[in-house]
Amino acid sequence: MMVNKKLVKITKDLILAEKKIKKIGDVPKVKQTIETKQTKPLQFSQPPQRRPSPMPMPQMQMLDLGKLNQFTQDREVVAIEAESGKNVKIRKQQLVETNVQLSSQEISDILSKFATILGIPLTPVFKATVGILTLNAFITPATTKILITKRLA
Repeated sequence: MMVNKKLVKITKDLILAEKKIKKIGDVPKVKQTIETKQTKPLQFSQPPQRRPSPMPMPQMQMLDLGKLNQFTQDREVVAIEAESGKNVKIRKQQLVETNVQLSSQEISDILSKFATILGIPLTPVFKATVGILTLNAFITPATTKILITKRLA
């Protein structure tokens, strides 16, 4: 008997649920329309402001670097590597060895120009920046090696 009462209850619940579902299905669908207001295109009384032009490259204090001037003025050259008695190497997109050689006196002159302009003493490991040029030097009794890099704007 107990099973029959449970079945009857479940059956009644199913019938009620079915009726509720039918009622939900009978709800009429509402159409939604959105009305938009047409407006005139914006008109400016003045022309739109233009962006300011980019700042010009900073003026570099001109250093006379002798044989290296041709490389410092070339926009494609980003670095110059020199050692006394060896060919100067320049870096554009890749490292290129040139036919230009600097004597130890010419390298000393370049170092002293950087040190004089900045008013700093020469040390075994020397770094100085003037304008867009940065000079790194390694000074030993046997040889002096310099690397000049250009800051890209």
